Amino acid sequence: MYPEREKVLTVHFENLISSPEETLRKICSHCTINFEEDMLNVPQVGSSMRKDEPGKSGIDSSRSGSWNKGGLNNAEIEICEEINGAMMERLGYKRSNLKGSFLQKLKLWALLPIKGSLSLLLNWSRTKGKLDYLLRRFTKI
Repeated sequence: MYPEREKVLTVHFENLISSPEETLRKICSHCTINFEEDMLNVPQVGSSMRKDEPGKSGIDSSRSGSWNKGGLNNAEIEICEEINGAMMERLGYKRSNLKGSFLQKLKLWALLPIKGSLSLLLNWSRTKGKLDYLLRRFTKI
């Protein structure tokens, strides 16, 4: 019914980190490229939850469930699940049904423009091209 869906491979993060080689082989097969062992040697950098370890490589299985290990508070989880709930259910994920307090959510929404702007400024060299594209795209009428 939807032949274009055959072009899309859904990969669950949990599968990638619990069975990295098997999952990566599946991805390679889907993309019709050869699997190479070195593909598993990804640098462990770029986490906002802990210090980068540039000398360390490989897929870190301890990352599974980080969102529920102090990475997000209940209000953040509730907002994420509200926004992404339908897709979560379609992909087989269950909602946690955690609820944040009204004050937690109010604080998050109030800080959103400040944090968003600060993120753009601190990552300006990485986002400049994307920001220019978005400005051009959304200012055309």
